[in-house]
Amino acid sequence: MEWHLTPRGWESGSERIDFGSTEWKDPPGDRVPTTRWLEEQTSPYSEMHRYLEQMWTSGNEEAIKELTAKFGESPKHL
Repeated sequence: MEWHLTPRGWESGSERIDFGSTEWKDPPGDRVPTTRWLEEQTSPYSEMHRYLEQMWTSGNEEAIKELTAKFGESPKHL
């Protein structure tokens, strides 16, 4: 799932579950970064691996720091 940090807080973006189709959402125009949580299980017997990927940034590090301090890190789920 993609997450966009905006002046209103974290907003959910496009999402794909397992091998299904992607539910596309246009990103908000006032986002500062966009992140995506990825989950991967390499076999039915292995642990689920979760990692955060930064997909896009406005380059405005000051706004990113300010909004992250206000709203916290990227959520893992709704």
